[in-house]
Amino acid sequence: MAAHTIPPVADFSLTFLGTGTSVGVPVIGCDCEVCRSEELKNKRFRSSVVVRAGDVTILVDSGPDLRMQALREGLREIDAVIYTHAHLDHVAGFDELRAFCWRKHEPLPLHATEGCMETLVQMYGWAFSPEIFVPGYVRPEARVIDGPFYYGDLKITPLPVTHAAVETIGFLFEYPGAAKVAYISDVKIIPEETMALIRGVDVLVIDALRTVDHPTHFTLAEALAAVEESGAKEAWLTHLTHEFDTETLEAMVPANVHVAWDGLRILGLAHGRSCMAESSGHASADEIRCSGLALSCGIPGVPARGSDAGIGGDFIQFHPAGIEAARGDLPRGAGDSDGERDRVGHAGEGGHFA
Repeated sequence: MAAHTIPPVADFSLTFLGTGTSVGVPVIGCDCEVCRSEELKNKRFRSSVVVRAGDVTILVDSGPDLRMQALREGLREIDAVIYTHAHLDHVAGFDELRAFCWRKHEPLPLHATEGCMETLVQMYGWAFSPEIFVPGYVRPEARVIDGPFYYGDLKITPLPVTHAAVETIGFLFEYPGAAKVAYISDVKIIPEETMALIRGVDVLVIDALRTVDHPTHFTLAEALAAVEESGAKEAWLTHLTHEFDTETLEAMVPANVHVAWDGLRILGLAHGRSCMAESSGHASADEIRCSGLALSCGIPGVPARGSDAGIGGDFIQFHPAGIEAARGDLPRGAGDSDGERDRVGHAGEGGHFA
């Protein structure tokens, strides 16, 4: 494969700290093929990402796996936390934020909707109380989200969606010179006002829980329909149950849709273009750079495919309107499975994993 000139790199990245549903994968007590798999891409912490833009680092949600996610990614400092909603799989790691306060003299900004902030204050009142200050513990500065806001040159726009009965948002990230990225991890309905904000986005990260209908999450079919309606040039599926084997699902979805995995890092390059390649799996996070986005993966043991030349591998040119992916012998299909139900019972919403 011929090498191509690499365009100037926008100093922007989005790293998947977790891509799993509320119970994670593998699931406690489950012996299904995915839960017993040795494939590291099938091991999913609760969904979260970290966004880096210039010298700014933003954590999205603080789920129950935050400690292990931060250790795996070498995450030492953050400038703020932005919350999608107040479900436990997105806030239960709140106390782990203390580690990010040790190196800060000022409080740690926490951005959330009014409803989410009220829940955080109710759950972790000791941290928000002005009468209580304990050195070494979480020192938050509550900032209610009421519209777009900035960290340096990074513009963050809230994306209101419907997800259960809790106030829920996604985020649109815009950074000069980088691809426009929308992140919507938990959703059942995308209102037209929000769809208008993400229409034509370069990269859409979207909830795709499973194949069977769920009362509060997109199914795979609903996620694919949202990708098509939005006109996103590229999409990544997240918040996945143990129904999905990563490689099997990757072979089923349209060419511009891909399955995210824990440790995957998307690097923003030229605005309006995107690319995909199976990337490295070394702790040094080898990178494959293209004329749109580049990917890297810091999970030890996940091998690169087609990455044996140049900086981290061959340079691959992709069409700006989608991914002309070099997928080896993987077949491409148009649909999902027949929607078999989760293989382990669950007493939560609808009797199935969320």
